[in-house]
Amino acid sequence: MLPTDSKPTASPLDKGVRRRRSKPPWILRFWWVLPLVVAVALSAPWIASRLNPRPAPRHLPLPGFIADADSLRQEFLRFQGKPLGDPVIEQDFDRASDLMNQGEYSSSAVLLETIAKAAPLPVVFNNLGVLYIKLTDGTKAVGAFREALARDLNYPSARQNLARFKLGSSADPITREVEPNGNNRIANVIALGKSVDAEISPDVNDIDCFRVTSPPAPRDLLLVELANRSQTLAPRLRLYDADDHPLDWSKESQVPGASLREVIAPPPNTTLFLRVEGIIDTAGAYSLTVSSLKAFDAFEPNDDILSATKIALDQTIEANIMDGEDTDYFSFRGPERGSVTVEIQNRSKTLIPALTTFTPEMANSGFGPKLTAPGSDLRFPMKVEPGKTYYIQVWAQSKTAGDYSLTIK
Repeated sequence: MLPTDSKPTASPLDKGVRRRRSKPPWILRFWWVLPLVVAVALSAPWIASRLNPRPAPRHLPLPGFIADADSLRQEFLRFQGKPLGDPVIEQDFDRASDLMNQGEYSSSAVLLETIAKAAPLPVVFNNLGVLYIKLTDGTKAVGAFREALARDLNYPSARQNLARFKLGSSADPITREVEPNGNNRIANVIALGKSVDAEISPDVNDIDCFRVTSPPAPRDLLLVELANRSQTLAPRLRLYDADDHPLDWSKESQVPGASLREVIAPPPNTTLFLRVEGIIDTAGAYSLTVSSLKAFDAFEPNDDILSATKIALDQTIEANIMDGEDTDYFSFRGPERGSVTVEIQNRSKTLIPALTTFTPEMANSGFGPKLTAPGSDLRFPMKVEPGKTYYIQVWAQSKTAGDYSLTIK
């Protein structure tokens, strides 16, 4: 029998087993791995979407929105009289269309507003009108459609959209003055050829401001008429450009009841502001009309050598120098005989014609005789090479103007 106070002695094997059992199971030791795996699994779709983003969802095109950039190019040529030479404008137009298709209507409108400053065309304003309708901004929508109609009163897309959105004639340029219109920022938009009835009130410092857009190319003479409809108003008419710079075309009369007329020749498709006020504190009613005179000839626009009009030898054409800023370019092919004669026959008593000649490389090669008498004819021989294209420029001395006939024999 063993003593009662003695303890059993453990064997080395028993100690090893005891040591192994003292370590926790691996699942407890590596418990943190499982949450990490779950987190990675849950975040995998998010990571994949960042690495391979899906294209933005496309919305249905807005009805009445013109996304075709070819419309932009055609309208630029029509209204400005030259091809659209800035690729950025076309790229921005396409980008605005993409933003519209993606439902980014506000961003599309911001981009089109920028385009409108460089290319103020009906298609741009029409699209702005459609976007502002979608953005529930009726005031801006009507204003945009009005800008389109100010450039083309019968612009089909704008007219169709006005009917589609049940806006009626709300976007038509005004025919009766709408107050307040005391500065260019709130000027009444008027259309070419449409009279506007207005009045200078007896209130101190009453000024009426109107905004009109010159017609599409070619550049034309415009008649500005202020028809006085009272015996009390002594009118003053001032014109300003789009940047509010005063222009030379201004008229006034200190005689109450007098009417005013002014002929101007702005570049095509440009904004003009007209301000009417009474001088010597006079007041009264009047009508204002800006009309296109269609004073250009059938060969316009040919104001630069790149747009020179081709004419045949021995062909007589009738043209004109519309005003002191007008100039006409023509081109012809040299005949086998190696020489031609340029004949300008004056058909007016005001024009003093002048001639400049150019080589096939468009380099200046000489001038015709210098004339000084209005109504004079011009005759000038040129040496040419057979089959090559030559250019001539018909212009006017001393800022004169008038009709002429041209023959290259």
